[in-house]
Amino acid sequence: MSDNPHDQDNWHFDADPRTVMLDRRGKAAVVARIVSLMSYWGITLDDLAGDTPAASPSAPATPLPVKYRHPVSGETWDGQGAHPDWLRNALLKEGLRVDELKPEFQAAAQQPLEPDR
Repeated sequence: MSDNPHDQDNWHFDADPRTVMLDRRGKAAVVARIVSLMSYWGITLDDLAGDTPAASPSAPATPLPVKYRHPVSGETWDGQGAHPDWLRNALLKEGLRVDELKPEFQAAAQQPLEPDR
């Protein structure tokens, strides 16, 4: 092993940051970043010293509004997650257009037409 710090044999990379020893400048940079983040998020030293508050239970999520509805089967999709099979079939095999699957379109189609005057 050589004394040259640029020699590849002297390079030691440790994947676990907990075992990395920082020099004085490196530690100062990390502390400055932590202080900056604490300031940004409004975290005080008292917050760190105190007990961690328990997470408050969140209210149950309300269902998302329906974005697409099959005009015959009534199946719905809120637009979240993977496209359901019924939607793919309606578009690719049944020949429906995306607009025809939107509830607004279906509601407008059900409105009676006003007679011409």
